[in-house]
Amino acid sequence: MGALHLEPREDDRPLSYWVQQTNPKVRLAKGREMRLQPEPWNPDVSVYWDPFGQRVLSMAIAELKPGGKSTWHRQLNESSMLILSGSGYTIANGQKYVWGPGDVLQIPIFMWHQHVNPGNVPVRYIRHGTVPFFKYMGIYREERLEPPPEGRHDDRRHEQPLGEVRLVPRSHWEPSGGEKVYTEGHHATYAPDAGIPHHFGGGYGVTKLLPGRFSALHRHWNEAIIYIFEGRGYTTVNEERVYWEAGDMVCVPLLFWHRHNTLGDEPSLYLRHTNTPLPQHLGIFVHQRRPEFPEENIPQLKDDFTPF
Repeated sequence: MGALHLEPREDDRPLSYWVQQTNPKVRLAKGREMRLQPEPWNPDVSVYWDPFGQRVLSMAIAELKPGGKSTWHRQLNESSMLILSGSGYTIANGQKYVWGPGDVLQIPIFMWHQHVNPGNVPVRYIRHGTVPFFKYMGIYREERLEPPPEGRHDDRRHEQPLGEVRLVPRSHWEPSGGEKVYTEGHHATYAPDAGIPHHFGGGYGVTKLLPGRFSALHRHWNEAIIYIFEGRGYTTVNEERVYWEAGDMVCVPLLFWHRHNTLGDEPSLYLRHTNTPLPQHLGIFVHQRRPEFPEENIPQLKDDFTPF
């Protein structure tokens, strides 16, 4: 029997080739240009979905009108919401969870729930999720059917809920200064440490950059969508510089060296929506930092995928 001969395949090309196919640019969605559209099934809720086309993550800005309610619904994906303005409550599994600005709410996979705005001003919030991943796997599902009374657990599909509802106030996730510090950027605890566990994504991390400071130059083997909560600044990737301000979304390409910088006299606070647990489970996660690398030399790292 002769030696086995394998013909070269297209996917034998180096990883740098495939990274280049993933639209390797910093992408920016300006908050002041976002136009929310009413959901076809419920005019009480309007949504703007991020335009980035990620494979695992999605982010949206949603608004619930005064006196409005979402439909009762449940979805097969990880998700959490962060309240930007307004106050209200969510009913999930027969329990009422009251929230306000800065609170983060996580609803477990496939749990019936409904969001309610009893006030006279709109409620605006960020929706983090992993819809693209579950769609890619062919298992995504969202139901807007008649739920059990008060959205209580439906045991026709599984005996127990697939997790617990978690409500985390801003005081538990905002950096206060004793956390991880990369140069002068204070990195808050990641979502699991703040009481929001997630398996593939749908969680968040928080960074607070002091005035005139910047994060370490870094790259990572995971998707990331950033929402600018407060302040203004810019992100450098290779020779490109993208300026952002509060209300903007920024999408950084996979494995590209980049750094975030703050501008002005006030700190910048931004939320990082990532799928870090997924590559960790697969044993391929990489996060590298070069905190002292001069900004003017960042273009030298273009096309640098070593040691990949």
